[in-house]
Amino acid sequence: MKLIIDNDVYSGFVSGITTFRMDALSDQFSIKASQVSSRPLPFTMGSKCTVTVDDSLVLTGYVERVEVTGGALSHEVSISGRDLTSDLVDSSIAGLATIQVAEKTTLKQAIQAVLDHLGSSLLIEDEI
Repeated sequence: MKLIIDNDVYSGFVSGITTFRMDALSDQFSIKASQVSSRPLPFTMGSKCTVTVDDSLVLTGYVERVEVTGGALSHEVSISGRDLTSDLVDSSIAGLATIQVAEKTTLKQAIQAVLDHLGSSLLIEDEI
């Protein structure tokens, strides 16, 4: 598993997991790493990232939590986040009445209107 932030690739983690659930809108990742120096972490919460497994893209999203535990000589760093759908999950649709739909509006068009209203870059896939 690799975590890519600002074109920098991080790998060699102690553990890593991605979670894809049918009953949750956002997919998640969690990575644990051993930090042996006192250098600051090269990224922060909110950093945009991608996660790959065997060089295949599995998630594009944001770092949401960075936790550091340990002692004077070594630290364990836990990094977790969610995919881009978290933008939709965490948003509210203020001004919903301003979103225009017509009588023959498809579900895809209605969803696209909401995403456009939110300023989201999410893509809608409506074909299998």
